[in-house]
Amino acid sequence: MSLDAPVVAVAWMWMLSQAMNVSYISPLAYYILAAAVWCVYVADRIYDSSKSGGRWLTRQPRHEFHRRWRLPLTVLLAIISGICIHRALYFLPSAIFSGGIVGGIMVLVYFVTVKFRGQEVPYVKNFVAGFVFAFGVAVPVLAYEGSLTRVGLEDVIYPLQQYFQPLQEEVNGVTIRIAMAGVWDALWNTGLMVIRTLHVVFVRELIIVVFALLCVMNITAIDLWEQAEYAEDEETEYGHELSLTLGLILLVGGSLYAAAFMADESSKNFYYAVMVSAAALQLVNHYRALFTMNAQRVLADLALLLPLPIFWFSN
Repeated sequence: MSLDAPVVAVAWMWMLSQAMNVSYISPLAYYILAAAVWCVYVADRIYDSSKSGGRWLTRQPRHEFHRRWRLPLTVLLAIISGICIHRALYFLPSAIFSGGIVGGIMVLVYFVTVKFRGQEVPYVKNFVAGFVFAFGVAVPVLAYEGSLTRVGLEDVIYPLQQYFQPLQEEVNGVTIRIAMAGVWDALWNTGLMVIRTLHVVFVRELIIVVFALLCVMNITAIDLWEQAEYAEDEETEYGHELSLTLGLILLVGGSLYAAAFMADESSKNFYYAVMVSAAALQLVNHYRALFTMNAQRVLADLALLLPLPIFWFSN
């Protein structure tokens, strides 16, 4: 039922809030994050399960489940998405809603990469997915921390309100041209909103980039393990293990450097948490022959949750 990803998202959102000294986040923000992550994951698996061609991922039990229950899951997804949008719009800071709009655009980009991926391990898709996941985790924290207060929808909504209002009173060539000018202004300002939001999340906050890379490695690990399960030669399997090992070593090294030379006392534990998860992923990667594919997926999720009790007691 794709419940693992929402649990991981909520856990890391709490750890990020502690690392950034955010004393309060509305419980509703946690619920909406979990629901939004669930919706994206279910939509992704419904799309995957609907594709033909006998690819290795479509033979996974989780995709078969989503294929069989596609219609009720789609209806449930639509209902939950509507509730999330309503609650975020009326009960949470406006910065979270505007960040959600940007997140929705990123999700669309993700599905474009899914559409055009090939038969091999989709590294580009995994990179986008990891950063989308980290973005969703970070937006509520940054909204309550105050970094996203200047990034809003006002510049997007105002041109539409200003230029479409006359369209209701008079319809002629001049009015239509003015209305189109409002549309272009809104589109331009939407692009600026996206750029500003991404700058706040990923350029100003290194800690979020490191977490995003951990998410990329986690998603890639599962893809590599699943493809190796159906590989016909040991060379391919060894190559997958080696490439994942090198990536995890670089992530641990980068996190250690950031914790030692770039982090304050509050954020050090977050970098340590990334290191613990990366090390746990490498242990699963090295000894994965001892486990079934389903067990490997569970262990990959547990690797992301392993730092939670450590982080809890250290804070």
